[in-house]
Amino acid sequence: MALLNRFGDTGKLIALELKLIWRHKRPKSMVTISAFLLFYGLIFYTNKVYLEGWGMLIFVGIFVTGSPMFNYGQFVPAWQSAHYDALLTRPITTYQYVKAKYLMFIPSILLVTVLTLPYALFGTKVLLINLASCLFNMGVNSIMVLYFAALNKDRLDLSNGSAFNWQGVGASRFVMMLPMILGPVALFLPFSFMDMPQWGIFAIALAGALGLIFHRQLLQMMAKRLEDRKYTLAAGYRQH
Repeated sequence: MALLNRFGDTGKLIALELKLIWRHKRPKSMVTISAFLLFYGLIFYTNKVYLEGWGMLIFVGIFVTGSPMFNYGQFVPAWQSAHYDALLTRPITTYQYVKAKYLMFIPSILLVTVLTLPYALFGTKVLLINLASCLFNMGVNSIMVLYFAALNKDRLDLSNGSAFNWQGVGASRFVMMLPMILGPVALFLPFSFMDMPQWGIFAIALAGALGLIFHRQLLQMMAKRLEDRKYTLAAGYRQH
């Protein structure tokens, strides 16, 4: 925490977010669920039918390498719903707030990707897909999570766990997952039809790399979107 405080307001926001996760039941249980989802690949990688294709492996790669971001990011900024009004009064910009979230997503994706490297034992195809999925999650899906964050106006009670807890879970959560999962598959399909699957995986990785290169511009756009809806979000969080 002391190290993060050295990185200005953005570092302090990340430190506060980590404290929130550590001290409250629901965000902590989200992290626990993400840890268990690391083994999700075993359902598919142990089946030769799935290993012979590409589409399902892309779905698994995106889901596994991005599981912490998906689980935690789907409730941004509702995690701060109890003190969102106070947050608006602080001398921090919406861009700093969005950047802090982004800088939490990137290390979590990298960490999970490293932990899933043993899946390479099931073949180099799995390794290449997971690495490309890692890039896509960092460069594209991390921005998509922040885009849909502007729709999260339902208040959360952090003292409750995640199991069988549907508070704050609305249609936007399911809509959010569709482009994140189907997007890389859509990029891959044209190359699959041309019988060039490796180039399809390269296209997924390239899209992620471009997102990383232009992340500042994309984050500014997401900050503008969140800024335009901050009063709508604040009104929603005041409702119990």
